[in-house]
Amino acid sequence: MVSGPSATVEACAAIARRRLLPDGPGIAYADQGSAPLAPGQQPPRPYNSSPPTSGPHARVPVARDRRELTDSQILTALAAGNVILFYGTSAPPPGLAALADRVAGPFDPQLAAAGQAVILARRPGTRGVTAAAWRHLQPAPSAGNPALGAFADFWLGRGSGQ
Repeated sequence: MVSGPSATVEACAAIARRRLLPDGPGIAYADQGSAPLAPGQQPPRPYNSSPPTSGPHARVPVARDRRELTDSQILTALAAGNVILFYGTSAPPPGLAALADRVAGPFDPQLAAAGQAVILARRPGTRGVTAAAWRHLQPAPSAGNPALGAFADFWLGRGSGQ
Protein backbone atom coordinates (compact mmCIF):
# COMPACT_ATOMS: atom_id res chain seq x y z
CA MET A 1 0.00 0.00 0.00
CA VAL A 2 1.32 3.42 -0.98
CA SER A 3 0.89 6.29 1.44
CA GLY A 4 1.79 9.96 1.56
CA PRO A 5 1.80 12.44 -1.34
CA SER A 6 2.19 9.79 -4.04
CA ALA A 7 -0.96 8.01 -2.78
CA THR A 8 -2.86 11.29 -3.03
CA VAL A 9 -1.60 11.84 -6.59
CA GLU A 10 -2.59 8.27 -7.54
CA ALA A 11 -6.06 8.71 -6.04
CA CYS A 12 -6.58 12.00 -7.88
CA ALA A 13 -5.40 10.42 -11.15
CA ALA A 14 -7.85 7.53 -10.69
CA ILE A 15 -10.72 9.97 -10.13
CA ALA A 16 -9.72 11.97 -13.21
CA ARG A 17 -9.58 8.79 -15.35
CA ARG A 18 -13.07 7.79 -14.22
CA ARG A 19 -14.41 11.22 -15.21
CA LEU A 20 -12.68 11.27 -18.61
CA LEU A 21 -13.32 7.71 -19.75
CA PRO A 22 -16.72 6.26 -20.62
CA ASP A 23 -18.15 4.91 -17.42
CA GLY A 24 -20.04 1.89 -18.67
CA PRO A 25 -22.40 0.61 -21.35
CA GLY A 26 -25.31 2.60 -22.71
CA ILE A 27 -25.96 6.25 -23.48
CA ALA A 28 -24.85 8.51 -20.60
CA TYR A 29 -26.91 11.53 -19.56
CA ALA A 30 -25.90 14.45 -17.35
CA ASP A 31 -26.73 13.89 -13.69
CA GLN A 32 -29.72 16.02 -12.68
CA GLY A 33 -29.35 15.04 -9.02
CA SER A 34 -31.83 13.24 -6.82
CA ALA A 35 -33.34 16.04 -4.72
CA PRO A 36 -36.50 14.99 -2.89
CA LEU A 37 -39.90 16.24 -4.02
CA ALA A 38 -43.17 16.08 -2.14
CA PRO A 39 -45.67 13.60 -3.62
CA GLY A 40 -47.38 15.29 -6.58
CA GLN A 41 -44.81 18.10 -6.78
CA GLN A 42 -43.38 18.64 -10.26
CA PRO A 43 -39.62 18.80 -10.90
CA PRO A 44 -38.29 22.34 -11.38
CA ARG A 45 -37.12 21.57 -14.94
CA PRO A 46 -37.82 18.84 -17.50
CA TYR A 47 -35.86 15.60 -17.27
CA ASN A 48 -33.08 15.25 -19.85
CA SER A 49 -34.06 11.74 -20.95
CA SER A 50 -37.19 9.71 -21.55
CA PRO A 51 -37.61 7.67 -19.48
CA PRO A 52 -35.86 9.81 -16.86
CA THR A 53 -32.52 8.53 -15.56
CA SER A 54 -31.86 11.13 -12.85
CA GLY A 55 -33.53 14.16 -11.33
CA PRO A 56 -35.65 15.35 -8.44
CA HIS A 57 -38.40 12.93 -7.43
CA ALA A 58 -40.74 11.84 -4.66
CA ARG A 59 -39.52 8.66 -2.97
CA VAL A 60 -41.99 6.04 -4.21
CA PRO A 61 -40.83 2.41 -4.11
CA VAL A 62 -41.73 -0.15 -6.75
CA ALA A 63 -43.93 -2.83 -5.17
CA ARG A 64 -44.62 -4.86 -8.34
CA ASP A 65 -43.11 -5.13 -11.78
CA ARG A 66 -44.77 -5.63 -15.18
CA ARG A 67 -46.72 -2.40 -14.66
CA GLU A 68 -46.42 1.19 -15.85
CA LEU A 69 -44.26 3.16 -13.41
CA THR A 70 -44.45 6.83 -12.51
CA ASP A 71 -41.37 8.99 -13.02
CA SER A 72 -40.92 9.05 -9.24
CA GLN A 73 -41.04 5.23 -9.05
CA ILE A 74 -38.53 5.00 -11.91
CA LEU A 75 -36.12 7.44 -10.28
CA THR A 76 -36.50 5.91 -6.81
CA ALA A 77 -35.63 2.50 -8.27
CA LEU A 78 -32.69 3.76 -10.35
CA ALA A 79 -31.27 5.85 -7.49
CA ALA A 80 -31.21 2.71 -5.34
CA GLY A 81 -29.22 0.80 -7.98
CA ASN A 82 -31.92 -1.19 -9.77
CA VAL A 83 -32.03 -1.67 -13.53
CA ILE A 84 -35.37 -1.27 -15.32
CA LEU A 85 -36.22 -2.98 -18.61
CA PHE A 86 -38.96 -1.03 -20.41
CA TYR A 87 -41.17 -2.54 -23.11
CA GLY A 88 -44.11 -1.06 -25.03
CA THR A 89 -46.32 -4.12 -25.45
CA SER A 90 -49.06 -5.26 -23.06
CA ALA A 91 -46.83 -8.07 -21.76
CA PRO A 92 -43.04 -8.44 -21.64
CA PRO A 93 -41.62 -9.63 -24.96
CA PRO A 94 -40.36 -13.23 -25.15
CA GLY A 95 -37.07 -13.67 -23.35
CA LEU A 96 -37.20 -10.47 -21.27
CA ALA A 97 -38.36 -12.13 -18.03
CA ALA A 98 -35.68 -14.82 -18.48
CA LEU A 99 -33.04 -12.09 -18.84
CA ALA A 100 -34.23 -10.34 -15.66
CA ASP A 101 -34.26 -13.67 -13.79
CA ARG A 102 -30.75 -14.54 -14.99
CA VAL A 103 -29.31 -11.23 -13.77
CA ALA A 104 -31.19 -10.75 -10.49
CA GLY A 105 -33.78 -13.48 -9.98
CA PRO A 106 -37.55 -12.96 -9.90
CA PHE A 107 -38.80 -9.52 -8.84
CA ASP A 108 -38.95 -9.03 -5.09
CA PRO A 109 -39.88 -5.68 -3.44
CA GLN A 110 -37.18 -6.16 -0.78
CA LEU A 111 -34.51 -6.67 -3.43
CA ALA A 112 -35.80 -3.58 -5.23
CA ALA A 113 -35.59 -1.54 -2.01
CA ALA A 114 -31.96 -2.68 -1.71
CA GLY A 115 -31.15 -1.75 -5.33
CA GLN A 116 -30.60 -5.34 -6.44
CA ALA A 117 -33.57 -5.94 -8.76
CA VAL A 118 -34.06 -5.96 -12.51
CA ILE A 119 -37.55 -4.52 -12.89
CA LEU A 120 -39.76 -5.16 -15.92
CA ALA A 121 -41.94 -2.13 -16.70
CA ARG A 122 -44.47 -1.36 -19.39
CA ARG A 123 -43.93 2.05 -21.00
CA PRO A 124 -46.27 2.86 -23.88
CA GLY A 125 -44.43 4.07 -26.97
CA THR A 126 -41.28 2.08 -26.24
CA ARG A 127 -39.94 0.37 -29.37
CA GLY A 128 -38.19 -2.89 -28.66
CA VAL A 129 -36.69 -2.73 -25.16
CA THR A 130 -34.97 0.11 -23.35
CA ALA A 131 -32.81 -0.67 -20.33
CA ALA A 132 -32.35 2.09 -17.75
CA ALA A 133 -29.90 2.66 -14.91
CA TRP A 134 -28.98 5.85 -13.05
CA ARG A 135 -27.88 8.34 -15.78
CA HIS A 136 -27.87 5.68 -18.53
CA LEU A 137 -30.16 4.18 -21.18
CA GLN A 138 -29.57 1.25 -23.52
CA PRO A 139 -32.10 0.89 -26.36
CA ALA A 140 -32.33 -2.47 -28.12
CA PRO A 141 -34.52 -3.78 -30.93
CA SER A 142 -35.47 -6.94 -29.02
CA ALA A 143 -35.14 -8.75 -25.69
CA GLY A 144 -32.55 -11.07 -27.23
CA ASN A 145 -30.06 -8.27 -27.86
CA PRO A 146 -26.85 -9.07 -25.89
CA ALA A 147 -26.36 -5.37 -25.07
CA LEU A 148 -29.26 -5.61 -22.58
CA GLY A 149 -27.63 -8.35 -20.51
CA ALA A 150 -24.25 -6.57 -20.53
CA PHE A 151 -25.96 -3.34 -19.44
CA ALA A 152 -27.91 -5.00 -16.62
CA ASP A 153 -24.88 -6.96 -15.40
CA PHE A 154 -22.73 -3.83 -15.32
CA TRP A 155 -25.20 -1.33 -13.77
CA LEU A 156 -27.09 -3.47 -11.24
CA GLY A 157 -26.30 -2.13 -7.77
CA ARG A 158 -24.89 1.18 -9.05
CA GLY A 159 -27.33 3.91 -8.11
CA SER A 160 -27.02 7.64 -7.54
CA GLY A 161 -24.40 7.30 -4.83
CA GLN A 162 -22.08 4.90 -6.70
